[in-house]
Amino acid sequence: MTVCALTYRRPDGLERLLDGLVSQEFTGRPPSVEFLIVDNDPDASARSICERWRNRLGAALIYEHEPRPGIAVARNRALDSVGRHTEWIAFIDDDEVPAPDWLESLLRGQSAFDADVVSGLVVPHFAAPPPRWVRRGRFFDLVRRRTGTRLPQAQTNNVMFRAAIVRDLGVRFEERLTYGEDTVFFRLVANAGYRIVRVNEARVAEWIAEERLSESWLTERRYRSGALHGTIYRDFTVGRRERALLAVGAGAQSAGRWQLPLPRTHPSAARRRARPLPARLFSGVHGDPAAASRWGASRHSWGWRLFRLGAAPGIASSSRRDSRCCVE
Repeated sequence: MTVCALTYRRPDGLERLLDGLVSQEFTGRPPSVEFLIVDNDPDASARSICERWRNRLGAALIYEHEPRPGIAVARNRALDSVGRHTEWIAFIDDDEVPAPDWLESLLRGQSAFDADVVSGLVVPHFAAPPPRWVRRGRFFDLVRRRTGTRLPQAQTNNVMFRAAIVRDLGVRFEERLTYGEDTVFFRLVANAGYRIVRVNEARVAEWIAEERLSESWLTERRYRSGALHGTIYRDFTVGRRERALLAVGAGAQSAGRWQLPLPRTHPSAARRRARPLPARLFSGVHGDPAAASRWGASRHSWGWRLFRLGAAPGIASSSRRDSRCCVE
């Protein structure tokens, strides 16, 4: 097995991740495991950290430097660097820490459900105590599915899959995407007939930085997610449901709204209690398909202007980062 992780200027996170990886425990005979770190920083800032850990791990730690920017480019570098002897490839992020039995749980789940891809559970770990409105809103809680549930996709923040999939299917991470490349990757894998299964026992903790505990960051994430799904539906449609959503457009999304729920304890809740955000701000994507294709539904698209004018006043104005977030 090869465990892959990308890193970009997160020295503390990389240290925590490596410590968690070398602390993996197995009840029986441990498998042969090597750790592959791909440094996407042009300055190769993670090299010294990996060299220090290599003294402890020996040949089990492989360092690769990918100076070309882009998360999909770095993920493909990881795929290219995996040895031909590897049977299983796992991915984890550099802001996560695996549970001591993470790898064993992935392998046990694969055996129990005859899975080609095993998707584990990601639980939030807050670096600082979150505000009450964040806790009550449960903004960082992911959708829970029972162990053994077959999934239409997976993400690279906690996953293990057969290395033969890459060789046989020839699938790669889409380098035109700067966000959501793993969603496209695993949707293509699932569409080819491979079995993706959830295993909740394989847990990793995602460290949530304090700067993420804000309305602007949460709104930006929802918007990026909507831009991603619009791009997938437009350029990477792989199923009947996706094609139907693209054909129907923004009108269909208004029927499937879900809240960016502001608990009553939040200071802005009173004036915005009845103002739901459309599901992942899909209107920004479907309202201007050309912009969605070129810019991943940039802030200058129709949907974003509508959002600024009335969908949720007071949120969008606090986010200053350019939102060219999905397609290069």
